[in-house]
Amino acid sequence: MIDYTADDNELAAVVAHELSHNLLDHRAKLAVVKKGKIAAIRATEEEADRLSVWLMANAGYDPQAAIRFWQRYGKATGLGILSAPTHYRWKTRVHMLGEEIAAISLVTPKKGIRPPPLLKTAVSPK
Repeated sequence: MIDYTADDNELAAVVAHELSHNLLDHRAKLAVVKKGKIAAIRATEEEADRLSVWLMANAGYDPQAAIRFWQRYGKATGLGILSAPTHYRWKTRVHMLGEEIAAISLVTPKKGIRPPPLLKTAVSPK
């Protein structure tokens, strides 16, 4: 996927998505799922997509780069293995990312940071 990134902002989108899985402890959450594994994985993918743009914005990257990346990557590859039922198709991802980017603009920054709703246990700046 890194080969498809056009610039540092798009690379940040890919890295932020993977970092989001770690911040949200998805590996541990999925380890205990016995039934409905596909739905559980899909839910973690959506969470990682949604949190990734918050991380990008708070780190000074352009969250719109996530949309640009998925549009180009999706059109070029049809998502390949990522078109499995565990992942949303690229058009759905782009739509969700757009919704989340719009939500970011509605949150008032605290010391320059917009606290992501998915990180409820995160410490916000004072």
